[in-house]
Amino acid sequence: MIIKKNISKFARVSVLLLFGLFSAITHAVQPIAPDIAAAFNYISTQQQTDGSFTPASPITTNYHSAARVGQSLANYFALTSEFSLLQTYVSGEAISTTEDLARRIFLSNSPADISTILAAQNSDGGFGAEAGFSSNTLDTALALSAMRKSGLPVGAAGQNLVIPAGGSYVARINVPADALTMNVLIENLTNSIEVRIAEGAEPVPSAPFFTISSPNTFIQLTPSGSPQLVPGENYIKFTAPTGSTISFTVDYQSASEDTAASTNAMKYLLAGQNADGGWGFNQNDDDSRLYYTFWSVNALKRNIDPVPIANYIASKEISGGGFSDFSTPDEFTTSVAIMGLATLGQDVASLVPDSVTYIENAQQLNGSFSDDPFITAWGMDALAATHAPIAPIITSNGGAGIGQNFTTNLATTTITGFAPVGATGISVNSPSAIVNYDPATGMYSITIDLSEGINDLQISAYNLSGLTGEIIPIQVTRNSSLIAQSLNLIPGLNQIGLSLSPVNSLTAQGLLELLGANATEVQHYNATTGQFDSLKTDGLGGYIGTDFALAGLDGINVIVNSASATNIVGSVVSPATVDLVAGLNALTIPNPPTGLDAYGLLALVGDETVVSSIQRFNTVTGEFESALYSGSAIKGVNFPIESGIAYYVHMRTAVTGFVLPVNVDVSISIASPLDGAT
Repeated sequence: MIIKKNISKFARVSVLLLFGLFSAITHAVQPIAPDIAAAFNYISTQQQTDGSFTPASPITTNYHSAARVGQSLANYFALTSEFSLLQTYVSGEAISTTEDLARRIFLSNSPADISTILAAQNSDGGFGAEAGFSSNTLDTALALSAMRKSGLPVGAAGQNLVIPAGGSYVARINVPADALTMNVLIENLTNSIEVRIAEGAEPVPSAPFFTISSPNTFIQLTPSGSPQLVPGENYIKFTAPTGSTISFTVDYQSASEDTAASTNAMKYLLAGQNADGGWGFNQNDDDSRLYYTFWSVNALKRNIDPVPIANYIASKEISGGGFSDFSTPDEFTTSVAIMGLATLGQDVASLVPDSVTYIENAQQLNGSFSDDPFITAWGMDALAATHAPIAPIITSNGGAGIGQNFTTNLATTTITGFAPVGATGISVNSPSAIVNYDPATGMYSITIDLSEGINDLQISAYNLSGLTGEIIPIQVTRNSSLIAQSLNLIPGLNQIGLSLSPVNSLTAQGLLELLGANATEVQHYNATTGQFDSLKTDGLGGYIGTDFALAGLDGINVIVNSASATNIVGSVVSPATVDLVAGLNALTIPNPPTGLDAYGLLALVGDETVVSSIQRFNTVTGEFESALYSGSAIKGVNFPIESGIAYYVHMRTAVTGFVLPVNVDVSISIASPLDGAT
């Protein structure tokens, strides 16, 4: 009953938010689940005019609250005015502590702030509250997270990693093109190990390896050495034939940078991990806490064994749901624990379902958690990390409009769209697909190779914990015998003639969708009503006017704000004749004879008693040009007749079965006399 009540609550919230929310979110085309939308709407209403947020409880400061809200907005709503205003507030604050500087870096990269942080690193590799303060887990984790956010070079490390007999551990490090060396230091080990190194993928068992049997052994790779150091993501695989416990570091050096700062911070954090899998406030503190553990996990990323940490976090779940370091669960600590598990890549919904229900039920009707922007930001992150994402949307495809099945003649096609807010990536059921995803905007593109015939694709989004959401099925049919018409439009009015019969069901709205945000209107002359039908975009994702179908030989006007392009796929128009009515007609010549011009076409249509003029829009001059009968003589502008252009023909009388002029390629073969004879 609680779940049903919760669902209906958010259904009501989503209805109330429809008008206010999407006016605030500038990238509303990105799908938003109702619970995330409700949380954002609450946060939006709590923002002060200077961009800050006032916490509802004394657990944090105005700056800390604003910076924490900013982390969530940076992940989900980076294009909103709320985030922009918050960045302005945070950038103007006078701050000096490691934590405050790191939190500002999470929102906007600041070279001065990261330089201040790096200058405060202690000799043990850790960071304190400020320069000169002793190191602690929280400030070190925040500093290392800030290094990652700033794009500083990051190494890899392992501390007392237990590798079972026959097992292995893989570390990864991104090596830039200007790297001079990469160094692998095996600091400690209990039994001999094998070290394999490869770029781009995990080394195969048959790859060459180094045998390491003593501690403090150093392996160095260079661009000219053997094995060669290759730029890109390098995989370092440690295999223990008889089992071993190892500690190691992996670093690189270039002419301008090295990974020493990040690797030393990693080593400090790894050395501070407690036997129960968690972290305390400092390196020698065996009193593990969920908050310090989350930040350590966030900073270390792939340099940890997730199993003991996940076991520690799960052990702090309270019977009935919720997390606490002590005995009573609360929304803040529960969200922190959930985010720790999700950052480890755990399936949180399956691992701690009662706590997922706890955090769902904790969200109030106003969208908040505890009526506090700070805690609401944590709760919003927890919802995004535990709920299966809603379906992504498709914004373009091979020629049918948004989200429709389509047919193409291409061997490779690209599908674009938006992932839902809170997603961390897009998946598709094809191993050959290349997926590009921009988490800042939610935009994705999928480039995929097609087999001849039907290709059934399934597109879905996944969240931080790896949970895959609702699937969009789309069917792409490849028919290589089809042809394509390229529409390359310039700003302003474009007169288009469809030179083929579209194989995909196409309407004015579908064409606007294919052309993207720059296209604003499609017009079509309706010979029955004697008026132009028009469909316009309203600037808010909707349309003004009545949609109409588009077919081969149709002439249309397309208005765009800036250059736009798309392809229409189809087959050669089968009718060789068209009927011209008295009055205005849009005429398209799919394959005009070489050299055909307006004067020649006018004469083909008929004499001065049948037709009065032919007109086109000159995109260079921005003016309409006409070839017309003056008595029995043809005068005016004699423009060329081209494929893909619609011409307006003004008829005095109707003509049934006008034969479309067509270019014919003639091939002559002479069999006799023999070559060279006269």
